[in-house]
Amino acid sequence: MFSRYTAYVGLVIVLFVSFGCATAPHEHAWGKSFEMIKDAQMLDTDSSENLDPVTGLDGQAAENDMKKYRDGPGGGKGSGGGAMGGLLGTLGSTGMK
Repeated sequence: MFSRYTAYVGLVIVLFVSFGCATAPHEHAWGKSFEMIKDAQMLDTDSSENLDPVTGLDGQAAENDMKKYRDGPGGGKGSGGGAMGGLLGTLGSTGMK
C-alpha cells in the first residue's frame, strides 16, 4: 500500500516538473509599467526625433530670468527662503497672524 501512494506521488511530481520545464520562459517586463506611464504623460512622444535647435530667448535673457527665479521675490536682498521666504516675510511685516 505504501508503494502505491509513493508511486502516485512520484508520478504527480514527475508530471509537475515536466509541465513546468515544457513551458516557454516568461518575458520579464521590469520597468515596462514605468515606461508606459511616462509615455502616457508626454505631450509629444515623437519629440526625441526632432533635432532642430530650440529658439526663443537668447542666452543673456535666459540667464537674467534664471537669476530672477533663483533670487525669488525681493531681488535676493536677504529675504531668504526663495518664494515662500519672501511671502512669509511680507505676511509677518503686515501684522497678520
